[in-house]
Amino acid sequence: MNILRRNRAWIGILFIFLLPHWTYSQEEISRHLAGSRDKSWKVRVNSIRAMASIQDSQVLAALQAATQDEKAAVRLEAIKALAFQGGEGAVTALTQSMGDRDANNRLEAIKALGFLKSPKAVSSLEYALEDKDLAIRLVVVSALASIADATALQGLSKAVGNDRAEVRLRAVGALGGMGDATSIPALGRALQDAEIRIRIGAIQSLSVIGLPQVTPLLIAKLEDPNPEVVAAAAKALGVLGDRRSVTDLGKALLNTKSAEVQLALATALGNLGDRAAVVYLQAALEQASAKSKEALEDAILTIAGKGFYRQEEEKRQMHLEKGRRAQFEESAKGRKVDELYQSGITALDRGDNEEAINFFKEALSINPGHIPSKQKLNQLEPPQPKKASKKKPKQTLPGSSLSVE
Repeated sequence: MNILRRNRAWIGILFIFLLPHWTYSQEEISRHLAGSRDKSWKVRVNSIRAMASIQDSQVLAALQAATQDEKAAVRLEAIKALAFQGGEGAVTALTQSMGDRDANNRLEAIKALGFLKSPKAVSSLEYALEDKDLAIRLVVVSALASIADATALQGLSKAVGNDRAEVRLRAVGALGGMGDATSIPALGRALQDAEIRIRIGAIQSLSVIGLPQVTPLLIAKLEDPNPEVVAAAAKALGVLGDRRSVTDLGKALLNTKSAEVQLALATALGNLGDRAAVVYLQAALEQASAKSKEALEDAILTIAGKGFYRQEEEKRQMHLEKGRRAQFEESAKGRKVDELYQSGITALDRGDNEEAINFFKEALSINPGHIPSKQKLNQLEPPQPKKASKKKPKQTLPGSSLSVE
C-alpha cells in the first residue's frame, strides 16, 4: 500500500495514457490550459494530469512552463506528464528539471529521461552523478542503463569511479546487463576496487558478458587476497567453460587453505570437465579436510563421466559422419550410373551400338546390379550358347592296360 501511495500520481497518469486515445475538442484543451494557470495549485495539478496524454503543441508549451511553477507539486506533475509526451521538447524541459530545487523533482526528472531513453540527456545525467543526494546518483545510473547506447556506456564507465560505493556497485551491474564488449575495460578497473562487493559484482558482470577476453581478467582474481573474491572468480570461470583456466584453477586449489574456496575451485574444475584437472584434484585430496573431500571426489567423478560421455559423443559423431559420407558416395555412384545409362540410350538412338555397349558395361562396373543396363546389354550382346565339347577316343598305351584320351 505504501508503494501505491508513493506512486499514485504516476499510476494516475499511466491510466490516462493507456486509455483509448480520443480527439479532444479545442474547448476541452483550452479549459485544461486555463486550469494549468489557475490560482489554486490543486487545480493546476489536476489540469496538468489531464493533459498528459494530449499531443498538442500548446499543451507541450504549458507543461514546459509548469516545470517552473512556484509549487513543487505542480512541477512534479508536469515532469511526469512530460515523460508521456515524449519528443525533443519534453527531453529539453526534463533536462532543465534535473536542476529543480526539490530533490524529489530532480529524481522524477531523471526517471522520466530514463523512460524516454534519449541519448541527448546523457551529458546532463553524467553531471548529476555528482549530486549530493545518493538516491539521485543511483537513479542516474539506472537511467543511463536504460538509454544503453555508446554515450550512456561512457557515463556508466565514469560511474565506476564514483566516490560512493553504492553508485559504483550499481554501475558495475548495469555494465554487465548491457552485455557489450566495450564494457570490459571499465569492469576490469572495477576488479581493483577497494570494496569486496564491487570486485565480486564486477566478476559477476564479466561472467554475464562471457566473451573470451574476460577469462584472463578472471584468472587474475584467483590471486585476490580476499577468499570471497577468489571463490566468485572460480565460479565465474566454471560457468564460462574456458579450458585455458584449468592450470590456474588447479594451482589455486593447491595453494588455498579455505574450505569454501576449495569447494568453489573444485566445482569449477569439475564443470570444465578437462582431464588435466584430475592431477590437481587428486593432489588436493591428500591434504583436504573432510568438508572438502566430497567436493573434490565429486569433481573427479564429474570429469570422468564427462570424459566418457565426450568419447561416446565423439564416437557417435564419427559414426554419423561415416554414414553421411557413405550415403553421399552411394548417391554419387547412383548418379554416375544413371548418367552412363542415359549416355548409352543416347548412343543407341543415334545408332552407335558399340559406344552404347561401352556405356552399359561401365555402368555395370560401378553397380553390377543395375538391371536396366543389364537388359540393354543382353539385347545388344545376347549370350552365346555353349558349344558341346567333342571327346577324343580313348587310346590304349602299348604294353599297358591304361588308356588315355
